[in-house]
Amino acid sequence: MDPRVTTAQKDLEEQFKLSKQLYDQWLALAAVAESARPLRGQITDLGSRIPEDMKPRFEEFSGQFQIFGGGGPQPGGPAAQPRATVASVTGRLRTLFAQIEGVDLAPTTQQRTAAAEVVKDAQTLLENWQTFRTRVLPGFNQELQGKGLPVIAVPK
Repeated sequence: MDPRVTTAQKDLEEQFKLSKQLYDQWLALAAVAESARPLRGQITDLGSRIPEDMKPRFEEFSGQFQIFGGGGPQPGGPAAQPRATVASVTGRLRTLFAQIEGVDLAPTTQQRTAAAEVVKDAQTLLENWQTFRTRVLPGFNQELQGKGLPVIAVPK
């Protein structure tokens, strides 16, 4: 702590609590990104093998995966409303974490507001990842099996 700054203990505790909350969300999204990484290659490889009648369904599935680490353009083109992705929310978490930890002061009102928003986005992504892993991916794998195609390995 900078010895020239005299910050009340309660303000430092608030700073720590908010920093810890952001850091925990950051770690949780890093785990999602790590789990999604092997799926990206499988989905890319599968794209060249998808029969014509299943291409629209494959595109829909790929679009759902994009927010977790699929890379590439998001469905809807440039005019579409940007979606929160694991990468974008992680970037926001990191930036806000650095701002809060960069000074020995209580978080500002704007930082507290931004933290609440980014934590909400992170929680939504984590819930969506759980749904994707437990419902969307197994359902799509059943469709692939029905067409005699290899399934996508479910991350642990």
